[in-house]
Amino acid sequence: MTQGNCKICGKPAEGRSGRGMFCAGDCFRQHERNYSKQHRAKFSPERKRANHLANTAIVNGTLKRGPCEVCGARAGDAHHDDYAKPLEVRWLCRSCHRRHHVKFGPGKNAFATDGAPQ
Repeated sequence: MTQGNCKICGKPAEGRSGRGMFCAGDCFRQHERNYSKQHRAKFSPERKRANHLANTAIVNGTLKRGPCEVCGARAGDAHHDDYAKPLEVRWLCRSCHRRHHVKFGPGKNAFATDGAPQ
């Protein structure tokens, strides 16, 4: 099996890991950071506000974490069906949360409508 080169530094890429297009750790982490910044830049102001308010409510005790509504796992993530309602959340574990978004897509008001970074 031929191995490609890292997209960032040009060194031989890791062949048997999920980082197949990148060399060891640093370049892969740099790629992940860049992708995250670009992705978050597309979030709508409502989504940013809802996430901030929900996290603040969790920290100050106004909003209590609950078990996953689907499988009952203890550690639940806050899921917004509509980002215009920041404290209306459903608790889903990480895997159920991902499956929900694959099946139903992002919540209402998740991304800026004009496509411009906010």
